[in-house]
Amino acid sequence: MRLTVLERVDLTPELRPDFERISSLVDQEIGVLTGEVNLVICDDSFIQGLNKQYRNKDQITDVLTFPYYEGQTTQDELLGEVVIDLEQAQRQADQGAWELSMEMYKLFIHGLLHLRGYDHVEDADFRVMKLLEDKIMKSFLETCNA
Repeated sequence: MRLTVLERVDLTPELRPDFERISSLVDQEIGVLTGEVNLVICDDSFIQGLNKQYRNKDQITDVLTFPYYEGQTTQDELLGEVVIDLEQAQRQADQGAWELSMEMYKLFIHGLLHLRGYDHVEDADFRVMKLLEDKIMKSFLETCNA
């Protein structure tokens, strides 16, 4: 899948290639999905508005995913959008005592898995999704250290 990064707030440009590498790793792990994904980096107020509008939850969240496809896809098709709240990601990184970039990567992987049909409503689904997230993050970190 191809990736377009849309910034509603400034993001370090050095992270863009990392997001593209993560997209490729997700394709390798789950299977290639042709088309394009928009990664939207936003602030608290933007994601809270989306969360209220589309999920009827008037609160901030870290990541939202909007899939736009069903079944077979084409090269030019917009598969969906992953929206990450940079401010919430920073709070979570601070709370976890790790770098913002690591939190952003984790949220992006999580969003891409939702885009591919994974969820975490049931405990068993949560475990499957968490294992995939961890495996993809481990692969990504290995490519960074190679």
